[in-house]
Order: sequence, then C-alpha cells, then structure tokens
Amino acid sequence: MLKIAIDFDGVIHQDDHGYGNFDPTIIKENPVPGAIEKLKELLTNENVGMVTIFSLRCESEEGVKAMYKWLVEQFSETFKANPQSVDDFLRKKIRFSYVKPHVNIYIDDRALRFDGNWNDPKFSIDSLLQVKPWNRSDEMWEAVIKSKVQYK
Repeated sequence: MLKIAIDFDGVIHQDDHGYGNFDPTIIKENPVPGAIEKLKELLTNENVGMVTIFSLRCESEEGVKAMYKWLVEQFSETFKANPQSVDDFLRKKIRFSYVKPHVNIYIDDRALRFDGNWNDPKFSIDSLLQVKPWNRSDEMWEAVIKSKVQYK
C-alpha cells in the first residue's frame, strides 16, 4: 500500500499569506482547486494506506488543530456531508507531521525530483534561483530571493 505525504500550504490550501507574519492557527484561504476532491479520492483508494499532511503548521498543536478543523469544514462543504461523519472518516485516514515522514511519495509545491545526478543542470544555482512556487508572482518570489531574510 502507498503511503503518501502531501504538503498543506500551496498544495491543499491556497496559501495566500506569503512569508510575513505567519500564524499557523489562521487559515482563511480556500482549497487549491481540485485538492479536496483529490484528497478524498486518495483516502478512499484501496491502494493508499495512509496520507500524511506535512506542514510547518504542525510545529504546534494549535496549528494541527487549525488544519484539521479547516479540512473537516472543507470536506463537509464540498461533499455536503455531516461534519461528525467527516471527522470520523478523516481521523482514520490522515496523519499530520512537522518532520519529513517516511512515505513512498511526496507531493509538494517546492520540490525538484532527484534522479541520482547532481550534475543535472536543474540543480545549478542559476536554475534553482528560477524555481518558484506556482502560487507566487515573479515579483514576490524575486523579493524573497533578494531579501536575505530567513523564513519558515
């Protein structure tokens, strides 16, 4: 059975908060289009054993609770389901992790696939500077790259 890890912000959740004053307990934005439907498909597939949602939000119990509450709300709204039945369903199928979990597949908006070749041009500094999350404008990403500010 597959064990899959999915990043929360930018993959499941729209993540419009940027890199400023990040509060892990505040989740205002909508899901990424299709994310909740795909998550349900994965969670109900017989070949998928467990889905782990990983995020910096998991650094605190309050952040995990906020993500879980948001997911229950999104599933209930999307599938017109009773929140209690959604809660029962999700508790059996989803885990949360702050650290990189041991799984078969990672789905993340900030990753490059490594195929065993560090000499691949995609790993040059110039190429890495061109990689940006799908939901960031060129201007915002350029500001992040130039800022020299460490962020979570």
